[in-house]
Amino acid sequence: MHLTTRHLSMGAVALTGVAVMGAIVAGIVAMPPGHLNEAFIPVDNAAGGGHDDGYVLDIPVASQSEWQAMVDEVIAADPDAHISVTAPAEIEGFEGWKTLLGSTTVPPEVTLPGGMPHTGEVVLTRPFAEELGVVAGDSISLRDGESGPAPFPALAVSSITDSDDATGFVAFEDGWAMAEAYSFSGAIDTYLSWEGDIPPSLEPYVWDEG
Repeated sequence: MHLTTRHLSMGAVALTGVAVMGAIVAGIVAMPPGHLNEAFIPVDNAAGGGHDDGYVLDIPVASQSEWQAMVDEVIAADPDAHISVTAPAEIEGFEGWKTLLGSTTVPPEVTLPGGMPHTGEVVLTRPFAEELGVVAGDSISLRDGESGPAPFPALAVSSITDSDDATGFVAFEDGWAMAEAYSFSGAIDTYLSWEGDIPPSLEPYVWDEG
């Protein structure tokens, strides 16, 4: 049985010497209730040719199967975990590229009154929407990138937000597809935040355990 702070705070697990020792042997890092763990995990982008040296900012690049296993462990520790991916976007009529955020849920400390967009939609921050000259109900078209074709033709602007944490937000599935299509580093940048214990596989990626 895993010793998790979620179980302990709910009184579901008896705190015995055997249980504590088992957690130590398993390498589990127990965290206090309410502590939000945050991890940055670069994932090898096989669709974009892969990553050359296996590290991003001295952080090991995970394979997609390793990443999925870590996500499964995090969700087991906290079913409400937040998972997001950096989604580069090349938009018709806009020079250069912008970074959107693909998320499974509304990111912590971000306010999206209408919630996360559905697949095929985008929520834009107000300054970027004004820069593009679009309003809710319009759409933005994606152009082909240097590494290949656009992952899909366009995104419908579902709403505008005053949040300044990103230029826009898309569904996680769309964000992943955009990262595969437009990532120029050979790695896909992903972020996890959750309450509960830190599985051993996540320890190299956690920003702050204290």
